[in-house]
Amino acid sequence: MQRLYFEKLTAEELPSSSFLNRIHDLAFTCSRDGRMLQAINRCGVDFFGWTAQEITQFTPWWHLLLSERSHAPLLELLDKLQNRDPLDNLDTQRLAGGHLELEARNAGGTLLPIHIHSLFATPDKLVILARYSIEETAAEEMLRQTQARFRSIVDSLSINLILKDLQGRRVYANQAYLTLRNYALSDIVGKTDAELFPPDIAAGFKRDDQEVLQTGKILHKFEENVASVCPEI
Repeated sequence: MQRLYFEKLTAEELPSSSFLNRIHDLAFTCSRDGRMLQAINRCGVDFFGWTAQEITQFTPWWHLLLSERSHAPLLELLDKLQNRDPLDNLDTQRLAGGHLELEARNAGGTLLPIHIHSLFATPDKLVILARYSIEETAAEEMLRQTQARFRSIVDSLSINLILKDLQGRRVYANQAYLTLRNYALSDIVGKTDAELFPPDIAAGFKRDDQEVLQTGKILHKFEENVASVCPEI
């Protein structure tokens, strides 16, 4: 059986955060004993659905990111690293092809398998690399939960928020906007400014959108309430 890979490195040899953000594995950068999570890479943020700041606030981190039954196998691994015991003495029922199998939990509560395959240690840091495989149904469920969490956040905002696609069609609006305009979401999804506003106002919104798309810059601009111009809106 292929062994779980472990290597001691100097601080200079440890993979950089920019490198870890480019790989497609989950990368956890921890304190040397593994108890405190100091950073997680971009793949990990996307996979778990929490922000990096939210994730690193939890100690121990596995209470947030792993199912309860995965705590013991992870702690066994960390203890062996601290005691310099051979990693091939880990519980073989949890090892598959040399990878330690654990059960991750994303922000929506979905449980998904991950496989720790490599560990890199310096005197004060530990980097854990894990692979994941998501079936199509699980990926769809993750997407649904992420979208639901996004809607919950933006609907709690008191400011008006509209999302458009690159063709200028509305794909979402938060509750503050819908309440102000007395709309249902179905009233505006798929529609452009030209379908909702007088031509001069719609043209102004389109110019603003094009400026943002072409320059990539944030546009700070006061937008007057057009209800007096368009009472039906």
